[in-house]
Amino acid sequence: MTFNVLLVGAGEINFGSVEGPWNHVSAQPLNLTVCSNHQLYQSRRLESKLGKSLRVVGLVDPDQSRAAAALEGKLASEVAPAYVSCRAFSTVSEAAAALSDDLLPQLAVVGAPPFARGSDLSGKDLELQLTSAFPGCALFVEKPVSSGPVDGCWRVAAELDKRRTLVGVGYMLRYSKAVQMMKQIIKENNLVVMGTNARYVMAYEWARKLSWWNKDSSGGRKQSHSYSPPPGDLSRYFGGDVVLPSVSAHIVSHDEAPGALSAKRFDETAIPPEKRLPRLTSATWKYAGGAVGALTHVIALHGRSPKRTFVVDAERAMGLHRCNVRYGI
Repeated sequence: MTFNVLLVGAGEINFGSVEGPWNHVSAQPLNLTVCSNHQLYQSRRLESKLGKSLRVVGLVDPDQSRAAAALEGKLASEVAPAYVSCRAFSTVSEAAAALSDDLLPQLAVVGAPPFARGSDLSGKDLELQLTSAFPGCALFVEKPVSSGPVDGCWRVAAELDKRRTLVGVGYMLRYSKAVQMMKQIIKENNLVVMGTNARYVMAYEWARKLSWWNKDSSGGRKQSHSYSPPPGDLSRYFGGDVVLPSVSAHIVSHDEAPGALSAKRFDETAIPPEKRLPRLTSATWKYAGGAVGALTHVIALHGRSPKRTFVVDAERAMGLHRCNVRYGI
């Protein structure tokens, strides 16, 4: 039995990059390590989970040359059988006109930039386009759900709920064995979370697309819109709802002495100064339950490997207990 998948986006989200095997369709694992003598955890994605059942029926991307290159690479690999039926389309409407009967997608993986989704405005409404074109098709949406206004996201969510669409968002870390083990430790020891501390240090040397460094393009995807949501989601998962007025942040901007980057491989002068990304962002907040949260995002590392750390501090009658998870190091 086959399982039909429609991929939306032929870029790094769905097909990976030099930064590692984080792409949604890769058969390679994402390594997670719990730093308290617990086991290594590996998570595989579509190609490994579905195996021979996977059938990619379409790839939607307005850049047809990029789509063709992505498919060419897959067809030349060991997972070629999963892609032999795949056709490239420029729009969702093109895919809807061509896919029917046994080629109807059961799952659409939305790996387009956040400015194209999470809204009910025309051209920014991929989720609504997909559920209208393919009723009953489940959605897996890359984080963040949008870089647009929050009220538009709520309207999309309400419509998806009305259509009874099964939706998952790419906050995979909360479902990992490492994180679930932390939850178990807290529950079994009757701990109360006092604080969360998330830290992401980006390896920027191979991040060369100008749009990733421009606040107006994909929300500055390479900074908070792409890499801060996963630890931010974990923060809320452990800390609860955030008191939004309590959020406070400081940055190191591009024009300050500590913000000079020595390994840039692109011309940042093409981006207006006011649109350039901060080099470091440090934020703190209060949770509704009284705990404190912190998040630091840094653009600093050379090479290809980022560093990510997430720490939960909790209290019980016999004293402080620390749960520490480091993933992808």
